[in-house]
Amino acid sequence: MKTNQVVQEALEGSLALGETGIAVAAYHRGELIVDAVAGIADPATGRPVDERTLFPIFSVTKGVTALAVHLQAERGLIELDAVAICHNNMDTPAVTDPERTFAPVVRAVRQIVAEREGTDR
Repeated sequence: MKTNQVVQEALEGSLALGETGIAVAAYHRGELIVDAVAGIADPATGRPVDERTLFPIFSVTKGVTALAVHLQAERGLIELDAVAICHNNMDTPAVTDPERTFAPVVRAVRQIVAEREGTDR
């Protein structure tokens, strides 16, 4: 494991702030340059975090997706003002009433990436 002292100290600081377990891996041009872990993977058993520990990532993918879309837009492969149809509009009654069908909503790609697809702003 390629441990960087600054990264390791940051992970230990995260534990001090209440994280249970954390891992960081960073690659540069395909080469693993940082691989650091800290804390407990399973509080019930006390199993420590290691380089194979899986973590739920929740909303982390939103930022990665936005970055990917903007890179594609910068390269001319996606138009941010192009029309897209959202089938999962959280403002429709279908969210709370399973008998109803989601109503498609027309939004621009930039609204979707900015997570504003359910608003009229």
